Amino acid sequence: MRKPILFTIIAAILVVITVVITLSVVLTRKSDTKDVVTDNTTTTIP
Repeated sequence: MRKPILFTIIAAILVVITVVITLSVVLTRKSDTKDVVTDNTTTTIP
């Protein structure tokens, strides 16, 4: 049983998540560069 609809939905969700993560990282880097370094060292969650 192949479900292409579910595959496309999962792919779209992954794309949205990656875009949100990249936008958040870019915004944090533009706003404060020192805070990004401290956040990267303190947060060990992958």
